Amino acid sequence: MPAQPDLTDRDYEALSAYLDDMLDSAERAELEARLQDEPLLRRELDSLRQTVDLIQALPPMRAPRD
Repeated sequence: MPAQPDLTDRDYEALSAYLDDMLDSAERAELEARLQDEPLLRRELDSLRQTVDLIQALPPMRAPRD
């Protein structure tokens, strides 16, 4: 089994757009097909989802009145 290549900046952009629901149907289908075949890409999506969840769980902060 050949080694998987590292993820590219374009991969991260696609994952981010996927999480933000900003892909058109063709781009979404292409990425979802890749997610089925590429464990590294799938793990990175899971990691990004966890990061988003953690950030959204933080309490809102107000800017200082300074």
